[in-house]
Amino acid sequence: MPPNRPLGEYITILRLFAEIFSAMIINNKTLHGPKPKAHLTSTTIGLLVCFTGLDNGLSSRAVIGFSAIGKSRRRQRTISNRRMALPQLARIGQGDLDWVPGNCAECETFACYRDMCASLGPVGSGIRAVSLTLNIGQGGPVPFCRQCCQLAKIIALENGHGEIVDLA
Repeated sequence: MPPNRPLGEYITILRLFAEIFSAMIINNKTLHGPKPKAHLTSTTIGLLVCFTGLDNGLSSRAVIGFSAIGKSRRRQRTISNRRMALPQLARIGQGDLDWVPGNCAECETFACYRDMCASLGPVGSGIRAVSLTLNIGQGGPVPFCRQCCQLAKIIALENGHGEIVDLA
């Protein structure tokens, strides 16, 4: 994503990506009938934006990520790679959810949080972070699941930059 852009532009880019992937899902259904190969497409797309400053002095970084895809083995490999990139996932329990920690789009974006903050300034420099996840097929916002709520708190506390606000 381009650096130093306003939050509105990042959200517009996210929505455009969601629309493109939604069209791909519709095309997949057209090609493969009403039971498309669901393991080939993510269900959610997430955005994480870290920023400091205001108006003309704005500095920002953004990253987009996707929920894990693939059949069981490929999905497990993706989640395993996310656990290596984001060791905090080991501290998150599955709870009563149907998926293991590391499946959500936020896990992919949160893995970039520390580097994004470091590129904007030292701890205590007023860095703020927001996250927005969209359902690709429907385009609507998806709030943090319980796992992502826990993960956002852990990552923000460990890096000393305040909370990651869920915009959904």
